Amino acid sequence: MSPLKSVRATMQYTVDNGVAPDYYFYDPDPSVKLNPPGTDPHEVEIHDAWSRVAELSADREGFELHDFGARFDQFDDDASVHASFYPQVVDFVKQHSGAKRVVVFDHTIRKRLPADLKQQTTVQRPAVMLVHSDYTPASGPQRVRDVVPEDAQELLNRRVAFYNVWKPLYRRVDELPLAMIDAQTQDDGDLLRMDLKYRERTGEIYVMRYSPRHRWCYFPQMEANHALLLKTYDSETDGRARFMGHSAFEGRRRRRMRPSGRASKCGRWRFSERLRMDAVVAPLRHVALQAPPLHSDAYGPPDGDRDSTGRWWCTPCRSTTRRGLGHGCFGR
Repeated sequence: MSPLKSVRATMQYTVDNGVAPDYYFYDPDPSVKLNPPGTDPHEVEIHDAWSRVAELSADREGFELHDFGARFDQFDDDASVHASFYPQVVDFVKQHSGAKRVVVFDHTIRKRLPADLKQQTTVQRPAVMLVHSDYTPASGPQRVRDVVPEDAQELLNRRVAFYNVWKPLYRRVDELPLAMIDAQTQDDGDLLRMDLKYRERTGEIYVMRYSPRHRWCYFPQMEANHALLLKTYDSETDGRARFMGHSAFEGRRRRRMRPSGRASKCGRWRFSERLRMDAVVAPLRHVALQAPPLHSDAYGPPDGDRDSTGRWWCTPCRSTTRRGLGHGCFGR
């Protein structure tokens, strides 16, 4: 394989000063001592991942990219997004995660916006220029309780996961692309809990401290028929990717663009919008990432067969390996 192309960009990591970083969604009392994230910028190399697209796995690297064949162009109509596009996302996530149940519970349109919260809405939000992962071991299960309260306890007794589906809305992404850390190159010690302060509650996500081990990847010039599948939480603790650091970044083309509001084109460079869909999935089946398989799978092809992606199947292992990697299975 020829060497991958790469770009360099500055990523906003966070200094670990022994106190949890925080972010307020309201103006706190002046006496509050703030501890903001993104205090440790580092220039990193970001690798073009197109040549590896067929071998990436959300259970190993933490992300995949697939063709999103469904067509939809009514992203300005929130009712149509819920009625017509959400089912397409459900089908997409089921196909690539193996989940029996998928619940899409949120969508966000990311683009270049000012940081002023007064100019943002629950749907229109700026691209996040901060190295972060969306959930923690505490906030993941809590989100399940928030999204599907009637079934939460049953689901949490099994394996659940959260995915983001990230795709361009109408055309190629030419600015503020998304970059991902290969989850194999990040350690639990790199994750720092950050408190999200709302007036009525406090949530939490992970931000990250810098490590030279982090291998950054991105897919330049994603088109509207492409969709990233990002795993942001997994309840399993058996060695598969559970959390995955990611961030938007300032590409080299920014210097050649002229500012414009929401214009879709500016000269030959486009100002791009992209959609982030949030989904909780459960229960998920197990698929081994290496051969030969060590168990048969009552829910899939017989022992020794491969699924459509070329991966081997194995048993769901609901007992001894549900919480421990006893046989090399990275489930899906």
